[in-house]
Amino acid sequence: MKDLEVGRKLHEMVSKSPQFCDDFVINTRIITMYAICGFPLDSRNVFNGLQKRNLYQWNALISGYNRNELWFDAMLVFCDLISTTDFRPNNYTLPCVVKACGGLLSSEIGKVVHGMAMKTGLYLDGYVCNALIAMYGKCGHAEDAVKVFDNMPERSLVSWNAMIFGFSESGFADDSLIVFREMMLGDDCLRPDVTTLITVLPVCAGTGNLRMGLVIHGFAVKLGLDQDSTVNNALVDMYVKCGCISNAETLFKKNVQKNAVSWNVMIGGYSREGDVYGAFNLVRQMQMEEKEAMRANVTTILNVLPACLELSQLRSLKELHGYAFRNEFHNDDLVANAFVLSYAKCGSLRSSDRVLTA
Repeated sequence: MKDLEVGRKLHEMVSKSPQFCDDFVINTRIITMYAICGFPLDSRNVFNGLQKRNLYQWNALISGYNRNELWFDAMLVFCDLISTTDFRPNNYTLPCVVKACGGLLSSEIGKVVHGMAMKTGLYLDGYVCNALIAMYGKCGHAEDAVKVFDNMPERSLVSWNAMIFGFSESGFADDSLIVFREMMLGDDCLRPDVTTLITVLPVCAGTGNLRMGLVIHGFAVKLGLDQDSTVNNALVDMYVKCGCISNAETLFKKNVQKNAVSWNVMIGGYSREGDVYGAFNLVRQMQMEEKEAMRANVTTILNVLPACLELSQLRSLKELHGYAFRNEFHNDDLVANAFVLSYAKCGSLRSSDRVLTA
């Protein structure tokens, strides 16, 4: 649970305490605390105010920037670390920096960091290798990811997951599934986890591979992972995209931990099947949810609009437009363009023109 005010008070107490104000461990935790709470600038201020710094505090600042997706800032801190101090980056520093390279989609800088890992002897470290595989995969360099993977002395589940993700991100769906099969049939006796399933299921969905999707669903049930909301959402999405809407409905109804993604995936499924009634009915049910975060959002609107194709659906379309207007979703360019197209398809060119000129 994040409680920034409590954290600030503790920080104030530490700052005023002669005993704790220069404590390396406590100050490292404070830097991390602000980053977790979404205040990386405060992390930086704490870091800048330290009389003495160790490598852990540099690592905490880099990791904090990564956590808040401030990839460029993370790289700048790393550059300061290697150019202004005598500290040698360790097997926590380099994975953080490699992750920042992936965030920037810069395989060029990633390869430089990879070179540093080679020189410092960290190129065989599991954490470093896993980060490199993920970075190369995200940047679309599957061959480089494979080289790192093949040269690993030991591969953990994280390594296999990173390789499956890497092939998936690079557009090599078949290779992604091959790696999954190799992992399941390998001598390491690794059991897929939530990350494995939510990585490989979209591959099945994207390729329409229902057979493999059914196999993975079986694994999820056997391992008790089908109760996880992210896995359930991925399974629903897979069944929807493979044309098995009834299977998707069954899983959706069984999900007792629905979130906005759950609703949007199922609504998108009905829309994909051309079931306007099912899509709008689910949107209305979604609006009855008590939690504000469960209400229809921009993604919901974009999922349901493609189902509006006939004049008879004009009333429902206007109802949805009114909701979008009240919640200021109409200011989103994608939403506005979708309404223009939907009104035109439903035969209301006047309404289409009004949205276009608004």
